[in-house]
Amino acid sequence: MDVRKDIKYFKEPVATIRAVITMGWGTISSEPLAGVKARLRRNGKQFLINWTNPGRPAEASASLEQYRDLDFSFKGHTLRLEQVRVDTFFLGHARVKSTTEVDFFHTAGFRKTAAYYYRLIVPLEKKMDIHFQLARRIFVNDFGISSSEGTQATISGDILQVCLFQDDKKKHYLVIESKLKQPFEDFSNKVHAVINGLGFLTGHLAGNAGWYFAYVKNDLQTAAHFYHCPMRDSIHGFYTPVNTNPSAWVHNRAEAKRLHDLKFLKPVSNEVFSNLCQQLHDSVTFSAAILLMLEASVASLVFMPGGYAIVLESLADYMSPEEKEDLAPMKPALSRKVRQRLTAVINEECAGISEANRKILLGKIVHINQVTNKSRLRAPFERMKIPLNEKDDELISTRNDFLHGRIPDLTESGEDRPDTRKNKDLYYASVRFYTLLSRLILAWVGYDNYVLNHAKIQELFTRIVLKEDYYLKALPGEAVTATVHGSA
Repeated sequence: MDVRKDIKYFKEPVATIRAVITMGWGTISSEPLAGVKARLRRNGKQFLINWTNPGRPAEASASLEQYRDLDFSFKGHTLRLEQVRVDTFFLGHARVKSTTEVDFFHTAGFRKTAAYYYRLIVPLEKKMDIHFQLARRIFVNDFGISSSEGTQATISGDILQVCLFQDDKKKHYLVIESKLKQPFEDFSNKVHAVINGLGFLTGHLAGNAGWYFAYVKNDLQTAAHFYHCPMRDSIHGFYTPVNTNPSAWVHNRAEAKRLHDLKFLKPVSNEVFSNLCQQLHDSVTFSAAILLMLEASVASLVFMPGGYAIVLESLADYMSPEEKEDLAPMKPALSRKVRQRLTAVINEECAGISEANRKILLGKIVHINQVTNKSRLRAPFERMKIPLNEKDDELISTRNDFLHGRIPDLTESGEDRPDTRKNKDLYYASVRFYTLLSRLILAWVGYDNYVLNHAKIQELFTRIVLKEDYYLKALPGEAVTATVHGSA
């Protein structure tokens, strides 16, 4: 495709966003306040409308105290504000009425069930960088800029084009668009999967508010409608699973140059990114795990490793549910036989103990063949044939400690070790969990290159020196140490 013939028309929607977020006056057109002048103002990622109501009965505003839609003419648009409610308290102005937060609003005539060509624009607090994470695609926009900060993902046969751009006022935006005509909910579900996929790969979850623009023609040049929706708060994490620039992570310059010269690192391809996004689109469980991983990455050290441990539990159940029976210590037939024998012994030998205590013992027998947590958490790695070393096993064994608020002694320094050592243990566990999760997730979606070994990269800080590589293969293959050895 000649990108010069497929210009991205971003000027008009950006101008619309600028106009709406700038505080200004309009007119309410819904009864019983038809004709009343009101002011729309942004409040974080939401909006408020306030107005005075002189000469009208108090019932006019009181009738809006239940949630209802409100029509509002503003800067050349007639907007439908969804399910707003009057808040009778407005600080410092007793006669001024104000709505509660205006979360969702759209232009009059827009219907979610109608099929349009859609474009989502998310204003970003800071630039999102995919340069060393994702395979990129070139695009040209009507701000006169040709950029390689684009990529794409295919979900259910729909090719979603992703563009990162900067407008003429140096503001950054994420754009996701499709040239498949579809209802709003179908498009919205797909773009949230893409946003979560980008969040996992870059550490930057785009959020706060999204602006959906609906078009009747697939050139996406002149929007017929727009729809504003608040989104999950944005996340700006420090960690990424993949980075093809060793100099950005490996502190030893000579080693970083050597790794760079080997030219073995590859970004995530569009095919693998599509696999990731399809999984996120199809599974609430998988999406929740990725979002929790992102939340944990910006949490305090108290929560971070525990958050990652929960993600590993969730993914273990998601990726290997059918293997639970095989992981049990005994086969089902033997397990039944052992339970029957033990039950008979309890009933015969414990007649003198209370009924309550006897039931406790019998209850423990029921769970005698329960899968161990360690076996369950190892299962998805074994299924993907991802090798785990002694340090990985040691970390997985600490799962209960983190879930119960305990700090495991990973360096055997003793329970009375200083808080600085405890914090380093927490951080080491966090980055090691993150690396394990990165390998598992990327192997699951077919990535056959290398992920960052954050535990190795951070060894100078954690003071846990590792005989491991700076980069680890996501999927098994040729021995990493043959070409990418870190330090002994």
